[in-house]
Parts: sequence; C-alpha cells; structure tokens
Amino acid sequence: MKVGLIQAIDIHSDVENRYPPLGFAYLAGYARKYLDLGNNIFFRLTAEQLIDEKPDIVGITSVSHNFGRAIKHAKKLKEALGIPVIVGGTHVSYMPAYMPTCFDVAVLGEGEETFAELLSIYRRDHELTPENLCNVQGIAYRNGDKVVLTPARPLISPLDKIPFPARDLFEDHWGKHFKEDMHMFTARGCPYKCIFCASTQFWDRTRFVSPDYAVAEIQHLVDTFKVQRLNLYDDLFIANKKWFRETSQKIQDAGLHKRVTFYCSVRANMVDEEICAELRRMNVDAIGFGAESGNDEVLKYLGKKAATVEVNQRAIDIAHAAGLRVNCSFIIGSPMEGEPQLWDTYNFISSNVGKVEAVDVYPLNAYPGTEVWNEAVARGLVRNDMAEDEWDSLAQDPATFNIDTYRLFNPNLTKAQFHLYFQLFQELSNRSRATTALKTADREYQRLGEHAHHLWLSLQNEQQARARAEAETQALRDQVAALRQLVQGYENGKLMKTIAWVKQTADKLVVTAANRNDHATWNRNRYSRRNRQAHRHGHQNGPNSHVNGASGHNGHNGANGHVNGHDHTNGNGGHGHGLESTSATVSAVAVNGGHEPKPVTSGTKPPIDRVRPC
Repeated sequence: MKVGLIQAIDIHSDVENRYPPLGFAYLAGYARKYLDLGNNIFFRLTAEQLIDEKPDIVGITSVSHNFGRAIKHAKKLKEALGIPVIVGGTHVSYMPAYMPTCFDVAVLGEGEETFAELLSIYRRDHELTPENLCNVQGIAYRNGDKVVLTPARPLISPLDKIPFPARDLFEDHWGKHFKEDMHMFTARGCPYKCIFCASTQFWDRTRFVSPDYAVAEIQHLVDTFKVQRLNLYDDLFIANKKWFRETSQKIQDAGLHKRVTFYCSVRANMVDEEICAELRRMNVDAIGFGAESGNDEVLKYLGKKAATVEVNQRAIDIAHAAGLRVNCSFIIGSPMEGEPQLWDTYNFISSNVGKVEAVDVYPLNAYPGTEVWNEAVARGLVRNDMAEDEWDSLAQDPATFNIDTYRLFNPNLTKAQFHLYFQLFQELSNRSRATTALKTADREYQRLGEHAHHLWLSLQNEQQARARAEAETQALRDQVAALRQLVQGYENGKLMKTIAWVKQTADKLVVTAANRNDHATWNRNRYSRRNRQAHRHGHQNGPNSHVNGASGHNGHNGANGHVNGHDHTNGNGGHGHGLESTSATVSAVAVNGGHEPKPVTSGTKPPIDRVRPC
C-alpha cells in the first residue's frame, strides 16, 4: 500500500514555506513503526507530483485560510486516481459538520492513532465505508448526504509513545536550510486562552514529552541532520517551570547546548531573571512572545489580563539585559481600538526599537475555533459555510495583506484609515528590522575583526612552526648526507676491514677468557692440595700460619695472602691471580710479566718466590 501526503499551502509564500509540516512527519513516523509501512508513505508539494506517484490513498492537511487549496487538491486526486482522500488539520477539526464531499474521512484533533487505524482498515478491506468506519474514534465521515461524527478519541498518553517525526520525508523539498534551521515540539497545548488562538480547543490540555525524550530527539537531530539551530515550536516552552528546568539541565548534561542554538516562545508574565538565566545556560539566544498591544484595555479584550503593558515592558528589559534577542508580535484592529489606542501601541514599539530585534504586526483575524470567530459570525462578517474561494481572505501574512478582502472588526475606522495605520506599523516593523540588521552587521564586523586577529596570530605561529620544521629538516638532511658518506666508505672497503678487525679482537678475547678459566682451575686445585698439606703438618715458621705466612692458607710473602697476585702476593685479602677477585680474574699477563702460565702436572709444584717473614 502506497500512502501519499500533501499539505495545502501557498508554495510561493516564504512564511508558509519556512518549515515543513511536522504534523505529517509525526503521522509517518507512527505509521512506519506500528504498521511497518517503511518508505511506502511519502510527501509531495503539489497534487500533480502526487498523481505521478499513483498512491493508493492520500492524506491532506490544511489550516483555514488554505482550505480552498485543500479542496482543489482533493478534487484533482479524485478525478485522476479515484482513491480515498483523508483530510486533517485545525480547520476541519473545528468545523467537521461542513466537510466538503470531495473528502471521504476527516481526522479530528490529534491524528497519529486515528490515521494509523484508518490506514490499517484500508489495507485490510481495500475501501473505506460507513460499515468499517463507524467504530473508529475521532473522525467524521460521510454516510450518504450526512456527515457522521464518532466519539472523540482519548489523547495519547504518554507522548513519548509517539516516535520521532519522520523528517526524511522533506529532505528533497527543504534541503540544506531544513537541516541548518529545524523546528521541533516538546509539548502540545497551551494553558492560556487568548481569544484569537485555537490551540486550547484543539489540544484540550497541555502535555509534555519527558525531558529524556526531548533530549533524545535533539541528539537525534544533531547526529542525523547536523542541525545547528533549533526552533522549539511549542506554544509556550516555559509553561511548566519544573519541566523546563529539568529539560534544560539534561540538555546541558548531554553537551547539546554547545552544539545547538535554540529559539523558543515565552509569555511576558512568566519571564524573570531566573528564567532568562536558565535560557542562556541552555544556549537559547532568542525568544518571542505576543506583546499584542501597547494599551491595557486592548490587552484585556484579547485575553491578556496577566500580561499588561508594564509586564510586557519588564519582560523585554529583563530579557534584553540577559543577552537574549527579543521578538514581539502585535495585533491591531480590535473592536474597541481607536486612534489613541493605536498610537499607544505605536509608541510602545517605537520606544523599544533596539531592544526588540523583530517586530511583526498583524491585523486581527477570525479563525474557526476561536472566540473572535464566534463574534465575527454573530456580526455577519464570516460564515461557517463559506465557499471554496472565500477562505483565503483570512490570510494574515503582512507581505500579502489585501485590504479589499479583509474583514474589518473595528467600527471606529474605515478600511482606508485602517490600511494607512497598517502601513505605518509595517514601516515601524521594517525600521526595527533595519536597526537589528545594523546591529547584526556591527556584531559580524567585530566577529570578523576578531577572526582576522586570530588568523594573524595563527599565521605567526605557522611561520614559527615552519622555521622550526625547516631547521629540523636541514638537520635530517645533514644526517642523511653523513650516512651516505659512511655507506660510501664502506663500499670502498672500510666495512670489510672493520669487520675483520672486530673479528680478530673478538677471537683474542675468547682465547684470553679461556686462559683465565684454565688458570683459575689450576689455582683452585693448588689451593686444595696446599690446604691438605697444611692441615697434615701443622703450623710452620710463624704464629697462626700454615706455611711461611701469617694468618694465611699456604700464605707466602704476606699476611692473609694466598698466592701470586696483586693484593694477593705481597698484599692482603687476595686469593690468587686477580685484582680484588676470588676467582683469579686477571690475565696471566698481569701476573707473570706477560707470559702465559705454564701448565702444572700432577706432583709438580709451581715456582714460588719465598720471602723471609719479618
């Protein structure tokens, strides 16, 4: 079974194309693990590309302002391939009763388990029918002219059960940029309820992956994709301070803070010195939060009761002092917002140029699932059953903002007035970005200057090392030359002469050693014979002597002397024929004037110079 995936977006929009649809990567990773789909699940940018692959079933995701594109994709796929089309995402999850006929099934809310179950049913039955769909939780399907909603599926718990997103789906489309600047989620949901945001309704409650899971995924991104920068795309990364501190510490323990730079979203009323210090230790270099307005009345309307203008300013000051780059977003066009409130916001932004590096200003828009949408429906500004080509009017990209299709909430301003203010805020946003660009350029200039200095030092070190290497090389050359001369001399006959001389000398040493050994044996035999005679005949010619010597065995011509040796004959303590030795280790040359000793035969005594005792 081949499963195709497509996201309904404006493929020419830089904003919409910045990051790939990670929701699809979660679906693919889950299906690969639990359905063993392998590479049979794939992603394509356009319906035409998907048709060329001829999948058996297709999944489409879409937000509200791109829902018209999702409908167009589904119609093309149905017409070309006649296959089931499953739709998911925020828009259909909030408005399932209005599911168009081009979709067979809608996945509502969290989709991993639901999508995998639908694929399993289709692989088994080769079709999706009311009979095999009625027991699937968390879907909407069509039965004749009616849309049937099944009971909600329980949320996945724990989130660690979900495999890492299959990001390899997108490598062909996002390429190098995708690897250098990636995004990930560590949580689902937000504890706050801003009236313009539908996150709380979609996720129901806030859940976090475990700190170990988060660290393991970061390590996976570093090892697999060599990621350098990571956008932690949670609605509020610091929502649970205990979890945040533990996760930050584990990131540091793993050394990932030295390899990855992070960006995350915060909320002004949760920002303090301790939080900012921990963010910096984790190597977060930039944060973003919705300041929304410079007027407390507007903030209260938007659901930002805890984040007043004063709180927002304090958060900016603390983060800036901690060395964090700050990005802020703002919304203009609230119903009670007149020109004084707009100028409050303008002045707030203007006073923080230099502290806030990026400013994004959006018009207030109504999206399904929000309180603003319900208010807009009540005022007749929008409808739940809008036509296919009406949904794109909800787009809020400032670069493509169209005042003609914009649904203005503010009764205090005309469209022309609002457009002028919107352009004024865009100029202020551009000024803030230009100031940031200049600061960035200055930092880069300083960095390049430091780099140039390091290069100069490296060059000096390299030159010194080169000089040392050249000196060592010359010394080696000299040694090689000397060896060559020596070899040349050997080749001229010196080597053979040297070998002959060494051999002759060695032979002499061998003969000398043999003579020494013979002489020592002769002495030992003589000592033994003399001792026996001395014991037989007693003391002669002197006290404590055996033969003509004091205190010596066979002592001749000296006290404690034995026979014929330096320190032995005419000396003390010797034993015979050796210098300070007990085994006659001096050659006969030293004893007998250079003549070798004559062999002694049985019954013959060697000549002895007798000296009269004193």
